[in-house]
Amino acid sequence: MPSTESGLVKGMLKILRGAGAHVDKTHGDPRTLKGKSDLTGCYKSQYFAVEAKQPGKEHTLTELQEAYLRSVQKAGGIGIVATNYDEIRRLIKVMDRRARVKVRHRRRQEG
Repeated sequence: MPSTESGLVKGMLKILRGAGAHVDKTHGDPRTLKGKSDLTGCYKSQYFAVEAKQPGKEHTLTELQEAYLRSVQKAGGIGIVATNYDEIRRLIKVMDRRARVKVRHRRRQEG
């Protein structure tokens, strides 16, 4: 596991992009929305936001980071705090399952 949050984010990017997700890395500058998650993207028509934290620091979210994740969830997306690569792999599995359910539901409606 990387010793820095930026190293953790790079690995997460690699896993998500390797799975076929479109992912953007948030760069902190004055024009960036305050509290926006480190990684945002789309996978199989599902929006997600990932706030990366070093293990043991997952409870150090700012109020703005928490509000951003809640906003994503309220809008139907998936917003998580991730401290390791396994959590990213689980996120992909969850989105894969949700995508399969949507396809089955759509086929029932058409049939």
